[in-house]
Amino acid sequence: MKIIDLYRFLCAELTSISNNKIEAEAEAELILISEKFSAINGFNLSKESIYGSSHDIEVKQESHNFILQAIKYRKAGMPIQYIINESWFYNLKFEVFIDKYRKTLIPRNETEIIIDKSIDFISNNKAESALDVGTGSGCIPISILHNIEKNIKWVAIDPHLNDIPLNNAKKYNKLEHIEFQKISIQQFQKLKINKYDLVTANLPYVPNKSNIENTVKQEPQESIFGGKDGLIFIKELINILPRILNDNNSIAIFEIDPSQAKYFCNLRDIFNVELIKDIQDLDRVAILNLI
Repeated sequence: MKIIDLYRFLCAELTSISNNKIEAEAEAELILISEKFSAINGFNLSKESIYGSSHDIEVKQESHNFILQAIKYRKAGMPIQYIINESWFYNLKFEVFIDKYRKTLIPRNETEIIIDKSIDFISNNKAESALDVGTGSGCIPISILHNIEKNIKWVAIDPHLNDIPLNNAKKYNKLEHIEFQKISIQQFQKLKINKYDLVTANLPYVPNKSNIENTVKQEPQESIFGGKDGLIFIKELINILPRILNDNNSIAIFEIDPSQAKYFCNLRDIFNVELIKDIQDLDRVAILNLI
């Protein structure tokens, strides 16, 4: 089977799963240009070469078997990012899946707002230390470090830490700049507290009774749900912010559920609060600093 025929076959199968031709075509492209597929083929594909220079290349049987396996996993509800172990975030490619016991939340486009705001802050302020809470794949500190020139020392904590963020940090030569700790917020606040110029947090914030898509159910549920109102872990971090923010110029940036905007507005006796909307015009990020 030729590359172009394999692509068409894959698109048809994925369309039958999602009933969305455009989404199926995008997923098919991600699979064919993935590092996994390239390793089996022995050469790299690009979106352009699928239709152009490589379209008539005959694929190996191993390549066809990989595609059949990918379709099988997709039909079972596995996210495409887990199947290929690649998730694009802020123009970087992150590992997110080792096995069903070692996987992380898949980075979302909305979280890129945290990167934008952090880079703006670092560019305009003296910032030497930072803390990322609930680091998951490590995409937040790695992306920020990759896009700044300042040498900032990061601490990244997560009670479900595995090898994935370390692999990502190593891939982008950031391992020596980030200290990863397998620790919860509760445990963290019992330690000797250091001060930070920047705190970032994409904590589990979805209210428990919220409906989520079937593919999202494949992701670690402990990284998604944050209690009845989604605020359990956010409140724990906010409680210690006055102790860990370095000074009144230091900031904490949270990704939030839009339903939590009112809660953050009610914090204005203690913090300056700025709410940032996402592309859908929903409150998605809250920036706090001490008054």
